[in-house]
Amino acid sequence: MSGLLANFTVRRSDTFEVQIELSIAAGTTVALLGPNAAGKSTVVDTIAGLLRVEEGTVRLDGRILDEPESDTFIPAELRDVGVVFQDYLLFPNMTVIENIAFGLRSHRTPHSEALDTAREWIARMGLAGVENQLPGTISGGQAQRVALARALICRPALLLLDEPLSALDVTTRGDLQAELKEHLEEFSGPRLLITHDPREAFLFADEIHILEEGIVTQTGDANDIKLRPETRYAADIGGGWAVN
Repeated sequence: MSGLLANFTVRRSDTFEVQIELSIAAGTTVALLGPNAAGKSTVVDTIAGLLRVEEGTVRLDGRILDEPESDTFIPAELRDVGVVFQDYLLFPNMTVIENIAFGLRSHRTPHSEALDTAREWIARMGLAGVENQLPGTISGGQAQRVALARALICRPALLLLDEPLSALDVTTRGDLQAELKEHLEEFSGPRLLITHDPREAFLFADEIHILEEGIVTQTGDANDIKLRPETRYAADIGGGWAVN
């Protein structure tokens, strides 16, 4: 099967666990939408390989990434997953172009080739003129573009975006929404967007999974959530009334 299949349980404490079942086909964007402390970042960390599954499996294009039953665990650096974290995690002592080229360099791409490819992404992302600056000297919108370029430059099989616009001010966030949507649509693999903002989920996602207290409480497209909410939280974000 091509795409992502994630069906697992991760226990974070004696009183809290996350149970998730996701199937994302290539070329499809799924949003995991929920309030703070719902378990969204746990899902990202597990799929990325930063946490291990307690029960179940994570598969990408048919390859098992994590499955306790078969004693399989592929470390994060070997998973072919591109991740854009909430605070971007850019290397502060590397220039913009070095940050973008980092993924290729970590895969032992020759330095000159990695920089040439990074320059292509700099042009594509509208970062010309800041390529030799350090991350602390560029704007939040530019930092978001750098993080996205760094995630995409290695042509990953899966793209994970953990609250990719939440660190931006309202004006910059609005300006970048259309740009991010375009980049997502150009990426041919499965895309998983983690967000607490229903507007982002409605704008970007083909399918939305609502996560509350570690459990998916509703799955559907934007109209399903808006018109047929199944929980109070879904009703609140959709502007309607819960049916249960």
